[in-house]
Amino acid sequence: CTTVLAIVLMTMIASGGGFQLNEHGARAMAQGGAWAARAYDGSAIFFNPAGLAFQRGMHVYLGTTLIAPSAKFYGPSPGTTENKMESQIFTPINVYGTYAVTDDIVVGLGIYNPYGLGTEWPAGWAGSLITEKVDLQSFYFTPTVAYKISDDLSVGVGVNIVTGAAKLSRQVDVLGIRSKIAIDASGIGYGFNAGVLFKPTTDLSVGVTYRSS
Repeated sequence: CTTVLAIVLMTMIASGGGFQLNEHGARAMAQGGAWAARAYDGSAIFFNPAGLAFQRGMHVYLGTTLIAPSAKFYGPSPGTTENKMESQIFTPINVYGTYAVTDDIVVGLGIYNPYGLGTEWPAGWAGSLITEKVDLQSFYFTPTVAYKISDDLSVGVGVNIVTGAAKLSRQVDVLGIRSKIAIDASGIGYGFNAGVLFKPTTDLSVGVTYRSS
């Protein structure tokens, strides 16, 4: 126990970066994304489409998140030259519309950005042969339908129509002469997500969701 405690106390703060975004609803964010078993607002289209079946009427739910990544790099050795990433602000969105067709069938449409962000470094910085700019963007368009089998059980499925774009640029060195290369690509893909929501008691609900590649 003493060894474990010492390791915990010695742990340094670590910061990780990536391109997966999980900011798809304010309530879900406030609960750490643990939303598959609740899913009682429009963000159910992303977290668990079966949750739509317990919603009534027509609703529109939208939001965005401001993301401002930053990083510094010191090097290469020898020296302590500071290389600072250019300031950028990203605004991934989430827009959901839902409508109860009958007491048992609810349809919806979601538009959101589950993958994206980017980095940009000053031209000619120390790592310019590795990267200078990366910009990744995706949009998911997800028509969804949910069916309430009983007062305690529902199922749902959504079709993901995905557009993606990637821009990458860096320096290359050919016989001591540097030049810039860039890649600008885009595409479209398709997938689906499905879910089940079960409420064994008034105080307990269980959700299972699956998202295809």
